[in-house]
Amino acid sequence: MKNQIFICYKQNNNNATLEFCKELKSVLSDTLKKSIFLDLSMIKGGDHIERTIGKAIKDSIVMVAVIDYRWMSLKNEKWLLYELRCAKKRKIPIIPVVVDSRISSLSDIHFTEDLKDLSNIRFLKMDIKEKSRNNFFDLIESLRITFDRKDATQNKYRQYLFAVLVVFLILVIMVLILPQNTVNRIKVYVKDRYLALKLTDKEIAESKIEGIIVDGQIDDLNDEGKNKSITYHNNDNQSVDTANTDLSAKSDEIAMISVVQNNQNDFISHEEQAEPLLTDNNKTVPMSNEELNRIIEENLINANDLVLKGYRKPENWVSVINSIKIMPSNDRKRAIVNALLLAKEHPRFDLYGKDVQSGFNSPELIKYILQTVGLSIKNNGRLASVALMETATPIDTPEPGDLVFYKGKQGNFGLFIIYIGENDSSSIGVGTLQKNYPGAIYDLVMNSNYPKIGYFHVAYNDER
Repeated sequence: MKNQIFICYKQNNNNATLEFCKELKSVLSDTLKKSIFLDLSMIKGGDHIERTIGKAIKDSIVMVAVIDYRWMSLKNEKWLLYELRCAKKRKIPIIPVVVDSRISSLSDIHFTEDLKDLSNIRFLKMDIKEKSRNNFFDLIESLRITFDRKDATQNKYRQYLFAVLVVFLILVIMVLILPQNTVNRIKVYVKDRYLALKLTDKEIAESKIEGIIVDGQIDDLNDEGKNKSITYHNNDNQSVDTANTDLSAKSDEIAMISVVQNNQNDFISHEEQAEPLLTDNNKTVPMSNEELNRIIEENLINANDLVLKGYRKPENWVSVINSIKIMPSNDRKRAIVNALLLAKEHPRFDLYGKDVQSGFNSPELIKYILQTVGLSIKNNGRLASVALMETATPIDTPEPGDLVFYKGKQGNFGLFIIYIGENDSSSIGVGTLQKNYPGAIYDLVMNSNYPKIGYFHVAYNDER
């Protein structure tokens, strides 16, 4: 049985203190019905003293320290110090009982530095010669309060564990009883990055399912978004035919439609393909004017989405959009649409950035736009702006899809031209303007601090 009260006293030849401790043990045991440790009777021959005392204190709820005048030389008492330190370390309450009239306060005792806070504990005064039960009344009441507090703490802990167990059981029951939806994983082969987004803008945002590519071509989708012959696999690896199914309406099944360019093992995950671009790198696909203009109508009609916050939107934006829509379907038009879709994302300025995630400097943004339609410009040790200007052809009269460059304070910067108006103030380009201005649409007017280097004509692949 574990000891619940530990009696700490100074072992010496003082028979009065020893007899008091024996009487104390007897009274407390009879009154409180608790087990009590008193080393004189509990440590037997052959016991390891330090281990036995340490375990007894560990198993105790409270320590009663019987203090006589011999405690005045506490610093030299190995076992007293050991017992007090063990109790303090294990946060066991200590009730000091002073049985010597020569000690008026615990501050009279020379506690070691680590035990000095014991001098602030309220102590009880008892008559070492008085053996009536009344002499022990205050101590018995103090011990009862200590045990009640311990019981209350344990009850709260049990209640907490019970509540946790109940919640856990409820969750287990819900998992076992509630019907489980089969998670279908879908990815579809498509030839065009934007078309993948067109099918999944809403579905991806609302879905909790990820996908895998199985089969299908973009030609299999008709104008209503219905699929003719794409199949996918559910969690049980069962092949499911989605013929004549409206994929855009299956938000409970579609989680991601990823882009694959010809190669089943070379696909782009949704996180990577979230850029609003029509094509990727050198893999280009001709698109009809109807499809390009649909993209424009769905994404680029509102100029406020493309200008920086606080900037005035172009007054001639309707003319800008109409001029792009009447262009023939070619790389130049697709590059312009890509540039505007990218400006809508406002990629941040980064001096060394080369992608949407990290940001762009001005020339790298232009290179990125051209690369989306298969026109790759290599720096080959040159500055990106120099590479662009040396690859393009200087001209006096630009057209949409060409470039304009300026001399900046930190190097050359440029704009990808999307519209030519009557003058520079009504002409519009896409780019970043030095370090404080992210990707957006800007007019071609620059103040005297940024002198114009010139216009440069871009020869796209389908124009050569």
